[in-house]
Amino acid sequence: MHYTVDKIERELVELLGDDGSVLVVPKGSLGFKVRENDVLLFDTTSRTFVQDREIATARKASYKERLEGLFKRKN
Repeated sequence: MHYTVDKIERELVELLGDDGSVLVVPKGSLGFKVRENDVLLFDTTSRTFVQDREIATARKASYKERLEGLFKRKN
């Protein structure tokens, strides 16, 4: 399952799952630096999170396209 980094507060990272679930994990448990809006994939084999840059890039492009569409609308 994919999780998006919603917010980082001190040493805790709040992750929002694609299914609407919320996880709060210690930043140090991830093993890599994260920023808000990064997309992580939970690897069930190793039971760890890994960064999914391909999905993150695709989502950002989709958000940008939607936002630009809003400004191009004619009333």
